[in-house]
Amino acid sequence: MSPTLREYERRNKKLACSITGSPAPKMVWTINNRVLSNTDNIKISHETLNYPFTTTLEIIAVTLEDTGRYVCGVHNYIPAYNGKPEREDRVSASIDLKVVAPVTVTSPQSTVISFADRERRVGVYDLMGNRKPS
Repeated sequence: MSPTLREYERRNKKLACSITGSPAPKMVWTINNRVLSNTDNIKISHETLNYPFTTTLEIIAVTLEDTGRYVCGVHNYIPAYNGKPEREDRVSASIDLKVVAPVTVTSPQSTVISFADRERRVGVYDLMGNRKPS
């Protein structure tokens, strides 16, 4: 079971993975089994000059559509040497991201409540929260 992170819409979210291995492994990010690449709102970077290696995924202004299971996948191929057979290693780490809409207050409407000895004005607020993706 993957840990779950919650984030509000329109905020940036950064995920990072630290990796060790030699030679430097190939690193890839996926969401719901779909490989991610750099776009206007997805920034992926790999740091392979310093050890341990790091791969970072930054989602700019998350939306409800960014909800899902994110996996940092690592693949390393080690060729045969000194009589040892070639080897291929794969490892991954995952985290579930749940994007929620912030609760906002929309235009209050004033309501008058009458009591036997006085009147009171009470504000009525409409609250909006987790809406479905459009």
